[in-house]
Amino acid sequence: MFNVKVINDIRAHAMQEFPNECCGIVVDNQYIPLINRHEIPSEHFRIEPRDYLPLITNHEFQAVVHSHVNEKDWPSVSDQESQTKMKVPWGICIARENWASQPFWFGDQAPIPPIRNREFRHGVTDCYGLVRDWYRVHRNILLPNFIRQDDWWEKGDNLLEDNFGKAGFIPIERKELKKGDVVLGKVVSKKTNHCGVYMDGHMILHHLPKRPSRIDMLGPYERHKLITHYLRYVGC
Repeated sequence: MFNVKVINDIRAHAMQEFPNECCGIVVDNQYIPLINRHEIPSEHFRIEPRDYLPLITNHEFQAVVHSHVNEKDWPSVSDQESQTKMKVPWGICIARENWASQPFWFGDQAPIPPIRNREFRHGVTDCYGLVRDWYRVHRNILLPNFIRQDDWWEKGDNLLEDNFGKAGFIPIERKELKKGDVVLGKVVSKKTNHCGVYMDGHMILHHLPKRPSRIDMLGPYERHKLITHYLRYVGC
């Protein structure tokens, strides 16, 4: 998404600030480190408007960046909420002492990663993220992006069943399935916690944790009674 110098500058700043979270912005293809003004900088970050607004006036504001020092390589709920409000890509890198990862980028303004063989990441490239991106790429439809915590189905949320109607989907019968319909199911859970896009030939495009996104046969999931809903997009 950005050139090597920007990436290297981000990583260097993350290592410099460890064990605190670093933060900064990308403006005109340059990374600008900023002060983390949060009261607990080892756990959170905060960029004050007075620090960044003068830097983006009459310039191209391209991204917000910060580091995580707790090994969580996915955005927190507050990260997702703030990115959605700011409407610019956000980048996160994982920092340890003397090491920092390549940043990953998220937000609808960031480039869409490849549909197949992408890495799983909660709140970004997870199963719902894959469905959203398939619809963006193949149908030119932007589905709502529901803010979600990691392992939300174990924490009292029912993201998929509660929201499929809000996203423009209605239930259909199994015999009506055609390419582009959406399938919901249960994976190592008593709650509906997984989704995928139905493909030709009784196949499903989906993304399971700790695996790359891929196309699998739908039949085994049905035989083990893991499928809970068949859905079709009708708009909202």
